[in-house]
Amino acid sequence: MVDVKPIERLENIVTLQDVKEKPELSSMALIKRGQRLSIQRVTPDEYEIIREMGGLSESQIKKENLD
Repeated sequence: MVDVKPIERLENIVTLQDVKEKPELSSMALIKRGQRLSIQRVTPDEYEIIREMGGLSESQIKKENLD
């Protein structure tokens, strides 16, 4: 079991189709064939790309919530 909690709200919805269409996310575990849509690892680079797609800039990162 994994406990998760949100740390920030995206301004825009980022759909699975949006992720699939982003070349920089082509190796993301989420879109690999045979993977379940559940909790999966996300690299720091993938996280930043998704944040940007969601309408957040780097200056909005709440680093204190990541500890």
